[in-house]
Amino acid sequence: SCFPSINAELSKLVCCKILLRLISDIRACLILLKIGYGEQALSIASSIYEGSMTIATIANCEELAKKWIEHMDPTKPFLPAKNLTDQGLKAYGGSLQSSVHMYEVYRQFCWGKHLNPLFQQHGSVEEEGNTFTLLPGPVFDERTFRVICFCSLQCGTLVSIAVEMIRRYY
Repeated sequence: SCFPSINAELSKLVCCKILLRLISDIRACLILLKIGYGEQALSIASSIYEGSMTIATIANCEELAKKWIEHMDPTKPFLPAKNLTDQGLKAYGGSLQSSVHMYEVYRQFCWGKHLNPLFQQHGSVEEEGNTFTLLPGPVFDERTFRVICFCSLQCGTLVSIAVEMIRRYY
């Protein structure tokens, strides 16, 4: 069960709390993808990434679970995403190469969140002479289709890692 008692391990409690958040994030991400808001879905996908890697990192480590619970700085994450990636994938059984690849996935998720100029230059504004036309979402173009495919595939992988780590240790 994912509703630990007061005597349950801290790692199980933390993982269950994060898993509940992941379930909501996945739903929100899929809804946004379905209705043509790929850039916004990427922002939520970055949270899915962080949650999945946190579960992988904490699932078998009471010390880190305690550190997560005691984390009180609202301006900083529990651990930097790179550290979560390295530690989480190591705990999962992944290689250094898989850690490098997955961190690149995270960085691509963050394009939407951080309004990366290379990503933002496509769509949303059409220019013709001295006239600019703003094109708010939803958007159903080839780039959005690529975002939908990328986001769906990678989020599926991430949630699989999180669920496997919970299954493995609980």
